Amino acid sequence: MLAQLAEQLRNAAEILEWARNHAHWQQLPAPAWEWLRSATDTARHLADGLDEISPAFTTPPPPSPPAATPPPPAPAAPRAAPTRR
Repeated sequence: MLAQLAEQLRNAAEILEWARNHAHWQQLPAPAWEWLRSATDTARHLADGLDEISPAFTTPPPPSPPAATPPPPAPAAPRAAPTRR
């Protein structure tokens, strides 16, 4: 799932880059262009980070150690022989 999110962030970065180019061509104010540049960089940075951590979520955890076996029951105390009267 994290790999899919990383891919979607890369797609978003491409859309932001397209918008940034259009902002430049349409001579929008510099703050708009700068914000789009920053958002593009952030989306790519997040995607790269997700690529780095996603293997940790896909590899199976190491097997847990076997449960300790309970000790055998203690021998029962000897019974006294019944007395006859």
